[in-house]
Amino acid sequence: MQKSCILFILVIAAHAASVFSTGSLGEDRGTFAYFFAEPGPKSSMTFGANPVYNILYQSGDYRGSFWTNPLSFNLHIMLPWRAALRLSLDDRFNQNFDIYTSPVATGNYLFQRHIIGRGGISAATMALSKVWFERLLAGVVAQPLFGTSQELWEFELTNSGYSVTDTITYQYTGFYYAACAGVKTSRLTLQCYGEAGPDLNVKYTTGPNTRRQQIPLPQRYGAIVSVPLGRYLTRLQVEQSRWSDNTLRDPLRFKLEAISGPNRLSYRYEPWYLDGVVEHGLSYARALPIAKVGGIALSMNLGLRNRGKLYELSINPSLDLRFEEIFALRKK
Repeated sequence: MQKSCILFILVIAAHAASVFSTGSLGEDRGTFAYFFAEPGPKSSMTFGANPVYNILYQSGDYRGSFWTNPLSFNLHIMLPWRAALRLSLDDRFNQNFDIYTSPVATGNYLFQRHIIGRGGISAATMALSKVWFERLLAGVVAQPLFGTSQELWEFELTNSGYSVTDTITYQYTGFYYAACAGVKTSRLTLQCYGEAGPDLNVKYTTGPNTRRQQIPLPQRYGAIVSVPLGRYLTRLQVEQSRWSDNTLRDPLRFKLEAISGPNRLSYRYEPWYLDGVVEHGLSYARALPIAKVGGIALSMNLGLRNRGKLYELSINPSLDLRFEEIFALRKK
């Protein structure tokens, strides 16, 4: 993606994921992702919907936008010998944005740029995990990456009716590998994980011109500690991404959760890999059982991002519908 376009932003209207998605590979949606689950008694299939409303603020100017993410899908299959297989389709890097630059006087005209980005990089996740001796957990992940994005650059002399448009198309293919190991005692559960992959293959197309490039993917390492405290289960997740590009940061972030029955409350501190962008997030979720079906989970997720004096508030309610009974063997 074009790294320079963020430098031109003074007055901005955002109509998609995040105004900060203009840098490098865009918004990293894989932070705090943990693909392994301790095998349980039932297989399940989950569908999720998560619309987003963004509010952007800078120097007294507000902009709002509403948009929806694609439906998420997660298939969790219980296997013999205390093993489980997870299949899911995940959004890995989001490159949606819609920005304007401030008009600049050029002679008798006003010159303005309008840049629209759509698309990103998805991941097809295949995770296998197994429990040994009721206390040890281990797992591996294979995650093919694929996706397409498009940038539309419009250059306009606003008071002349004259404009020029250029389109850039990106195609991505790549792969991630991941592994985890964990131990469970009567006092706590500790899980460690890491992921890495070869360079991402990128194909750029602008009109009749095509070129190819390889971009190093970030490595990600983390740990999760779960400790029961009275009727609450507290969980701390700490992780770091490491980029080989010296212009990008290697942020250390954390998420703290408190779980009580069907209720879950969490706070996350998440510096982005793009210089200067910091995000704070607060989430509440409640799970409700549905007889002869499975269950439903309702959550509200709030995120506040900023870089300098530019702020973005993300309001993201979500709904997950889980089916369990379709996998069960019923007696006639």
